[in-house]
Amino acid sequence: MANNLGDTGPNIQSFKLFYYFCRNYFYFFKKSTGIIFQMRNRTAIYLDLLHHYFSDYVLALPKAERAKMAGFTRKAKLRHIALNSALELKRNLKTKSVAETELHDKIWVFAYSQNDFDALAFAKKIDGAIFVAERARKLKNCDKLYVLPYPSRLPYLRHFPSLIKGLVEAKNERAADLWDFIWTVTGWYEITLEVLKKYRPKALLITNDHSCIPRALLLAGKELGIPTIFVQHASVTAHFPPLAFDLSLLEGQAAWDNYKKIGEITGRVELIGMPKFDKFAPLRKKPTEINSLGIAFNLTDDLGKILKVCEVLHAKLPDLALCVRPHPKDPTKHDWSATHPYISKSTGAQESAFEFLGRHDAIIANNTSIHLEALLLNMPSFYLDISRPDCKIEDLYGYIANKLVPVAQSADNIITFIQKHNQHPEDVYQKAKYYNALVGTQEEGHSEELVIKYINDFLNK
Repeated sequence: MANNLGDTGPNIQSFKLFYYFCRNYFYFFKKSTGIIFQMRNRTAIYLDLLHHYFSDYVLALPKAERAKMAGFTRKAKLRHIALNSALELKRNLKTKSVAETELHDKIWVFAYSQNDFDALAFAKKIDGAIFVAERARKLKNCDKLYVLPYPSRLPYLRHFPSLIKGLVEAKNERAADLWDFIWTVTGWYEITLEVLKKYRPKALLITNDHSCIPRALLLAGKELGIPTIFVQHASVTAHFPPLAFDLSLLEGQAAWDNYKKIGEITGRVELIGMPKFDKFAPLRKKPTEINSLGIAFNLTDDLGKILKVCEVLHAKLPDLALCVRPHPKDPTKHDWSATHPYISKSTGAQESAFEFLGRHDAIIANNTSIHLEALLLNMPSFYLDISRPDCKIEDLYGYIANKLVPVAQSADNIITFIQKHNQHPEDVYQKAKYYNALVGTQEEGHSEELVIKYINDFLNK
């Protein structure tokens, strides 16, 4: 059975060759490593760890984005493994030891990205909380980041042959096509267990529940009985793994309903709004005409389509200020000032999403949670499909289905929406209530206080 991940025939052949090589190469580790760790069901744990990557979401990504995860040819896959191994070796050599007293019995706040840190910045106010990560990274406004001293994954790669065999039996060609990616993940659960066993944190605070490394932290923490806490930082999709934390703090009913559809929810759930919005709540705009338009795009969007939209808008509304904002993880410079001097640019390094939104009157975006953030500031937000031709993702967060934003079919539609809005500017922030439980309540703007209260009550019960 073929799938959309690439040329299945060559992938299956290269997978088999690599499988047999690993099975023989790692045989000698069985008696030489002296590892005493025994996993009850390694396949089941890694199925959970890789839940998001086996979902239909990955199949819907543009080919160029899928290629960053797993190669489409044998050569590309081996190159992917070699590059990942080199980077991991470099990180291991650079990782400094951390005194046990600095990590023991602390609340580990896992900062997997700048977005994660921004969502968890309130943790600075929690006694005993420290920010940790799997590697060194520069985080704006983060005074101290502890790099967790993970051991090498090498001894655990001996499990790759049996693991990939079990995953292929469970997921068929999807696992076979992702075998190089699975190689880069194999062992993360086990080395996370080692770190947690050694340093025994008081609790784990996580805001990314679907990427492999933070997911490994959750699963290993639960295995060891360490309290796990989840704080939502972006809208939830149907492709996320089940909610499995001891305490889950969700922004609104939309997230809770989505997780109910995904599967069984374990642990306590509370609705807390959006902590990172607190300081911007007093800055909610009054209904106003649209004179400045932001255009937010992500890694699955088509730059040609974005430029075309800007050209049409500028031609027909020359006084409309235009500003583009790429996804924070987008490495492209997007310098269009020479050819399109009327387009300004904002980046995540310069300003947060809310700071960017605060400088404009409305936005255009595709599949991104910035729609919700715009509505919270009482800004009109227009949904426009600017995806790459081979991207099959539609209404990822349910914003269209739940009528949060109007859908534009073209730049001309955007102009019509703008003109209609300018005739009778209206409040739009109430539309966000389903996604943010505190909208319109006395507690709005005090999410941080609510989160800290729930966390302290949970840990001190």
